[in-house]
Amino acid sequence: MTYPQLSDLEILQQLARLGTFEETAAERNETVAELRRRIDRLESCYEVPLLAPNPGGWELTPAGQVLLSYGRQLLGLAREAERAVQPQLGLPDTLVVGLADVLPKTLAWRLLSASGTDPHPTVRLRCLEGPTALLDQQLAEGTIDLVLSDAGPPAVQRVEVQLLGSTGLSLFASRDLADRLAQRGPRWLDGAPMLLPAPGSSMRADLDGWLRDHALQPVIVGEFDDSALIKAFAADGAGVFAMHDAVSFELQARRGFVRLAGLVGLQQRVYAHVRADRRQRAPVQRLLTLAPAAFVDEGDAAVLEIAT
Repeated sequence: MTYPQLSDLEILQQLARLGTFEETAAERNETVAELRRRIDRLESCYEVPLLAPNPGGWELTPAGQVLLSYGRQLLGLAREAERAVQPQLGLPDTLVVGLADVLPKTLAWRLLSASGTDPHPTVRLRCLEGPTALLDQQLAEGTIDLVLSDAGPPAVQRVEVQLLGSTGLSLFASRDLADRLAQRGPRWLDGAPMLLPAPGSSMRADLDGWLRDHALQPVIVGEFDDSALIKAFAADGAGVFAMHDAVSFELQARRGFVRLAGLVGLQQRVYAHVRADRRQRAPVQRLLTLAPAAFVDEGDAAVLEIAT
């Protein structure tokens, strides 16, 4: 019998997650024709169809589901073997981390620095960014070691959740916009331009509830999946935005933003989603243990108050 190649099993795993050859080819930077050839080779190994068409693309057949279950174990063992060999060759350990796209990059860097990358690298980081649900799928498949997210327990198996810390939220703006808003009186946020996270994130839900509870109606001029885009637009004075207090120093001292006001009563939690079989790895343990130090608020005080 001809045994399958691990790379072919990896393609089957990605196809099961993405559902189409086109999306899988784009993610792998390969051609659709090459992926089809690799799946044909897998099916030839077992002489059974592994994929079946559905209205949205492709899905696993019962045989494909069985093979994928064993394939995930084989791929996980292969990655563990690679990590075990790396130190023997004098290479740094590799930590693959998924970053929820709503997390501020500065906060993500603070958390990751606890894994031993600074000041003398002993860990080689590979960071992937995207929606939490997609990252959790990859975590369950074993292609990611842990996910940093503002979302709580995921709806996938074999994944544990640990609270890393929490931080308050404040409103920030460019200096010019802050000066203009300061002239509007105590209800300055009413009618002010505002940049918000896209619907679906926990921060957006908290902000919507807070604004509703305080009877405030800013003008929403943009919604963004990526926190870096929010700051890019805000730097040009496009609007007020909410961000974690833990990164206030970087926003003020390095980016020139002004902290307008704290959002009293709001706390954003950050969680680590981790597979149980990866929890005992040294860089994972260091991150889980040292992460609370990343949530210190070192920024300047707010310059305005919010009257409701």
